[in-house]
Amino acid sequence: MQKRSIHIVRSKQGHKNTRLSFSDYFADVLTDPKSGIGHWIVQRVGSAEIVQWGQEVSFEEAEKCAKKFLEDLMRESLRMLEA
Repeated sequence: MQKRSIHIVRSKQGHKNTRLSFSDYFADVLTDPKSGIGHWIVQRVGSAEIVQWGQEVSFEEAEKCAKKFLEDLMRESLRMLEA
């Protein structure tokens, strides 16, 4: 069975942003430089459609929520494979 994991790519720019990816999905996590509010957006690779998105009080909280959503997707896809 193929090992499934979430990959993290961090930006080298001055403001915080990160891309998390799992299988056919990715989440971009970024911070509004003026307010410090964190945003996260989950999409499927090759699609402009937003699967899920959120706004949190900080980058760290946004990253945490994006990871949880991708982990839930991973668990659901593993359940479907085992069925």
